Amino acid sequence: MTISQIDTLNYRLNLRDDLDNTQRIEEYIKIFKISSENLYIKGQISALCKISDLYRLSGNYTNSLKYVNRAEKLLPKLNQEKEYFLVSICHLKSCNYFVLGLFEKGVNEIDTAILILEKMPESDNKNYLLGFIYYDLASGYNDYSKEKKAIDSCNTFLKKSSFYFSKISKKFPKYAFTSVFELKNLGYVKLNEKKYDSSIYYFEKAKESDFEYGHLKAEIAQNLGDLYYIKKNFT
Repeated sequence: MTISQIDTLNYRLNLRDDLDNTQRIEEYIKIFKISSENLYIKGQISALCKISDLYRLSGNYTNSLKYVNRAEKLLPKLNQEKEYFLVSICHLKSCNYFVLGLFEKGVNEIDTAILILEKMPESDNKNYLLGFIYYDLASGYNDYSKEKKAIDSCNTFLKKSSFYFSKISKKFPKYAFTSVFELKNLGYVKLNEKKYDSSIYYFEKAKESDFEYGHLKAEIAQNLGDLYYIKKNFT
């Protein structure tokens, strides 16, 4: 099978919405095996990162780290796009470390990803990646501690995430969905600052979005319910 045919397989799998995570993992394992048989390093790394992310989303962090570490070991053999894959690998590892309570390791990985991205030329993909990396860094701080210093850091990273999303959400149709994260981030910033009216404004704007993200809709609705309760009973 040619490299072009493998890339087409990968592209078509990305577009499918009829598979659950287990089925999707099985399909990416097939692509990894085909890429290995054809000595296609980029295809192998890409498949391993996809598998790692799917295991992470399924809550299997041990397998997620196993596959992302396999991807990292292949990086020295890659001739092109090495930096972007390193960013993805560091990002994946950090997300796993944060959930597992390994906060310092998570921060170290995400700091590496940010340093690499900041040296890259300006692009929509760079802003997209920075938006989500700062979003996950903020989540890491939020889960780590409720002390003022951690909350201040969380707010700083949420604002940075919104800044990068704002650069692409209205400019590029394929990134329009990031406006939900942009608004949700600002809702959390105002909530952390106890500016409840402003927080409600941003969460309501996020709620008005046409994009169907069930878990986000539920999260936004929960925050609005809590905020209206706080306003009614404590302000």
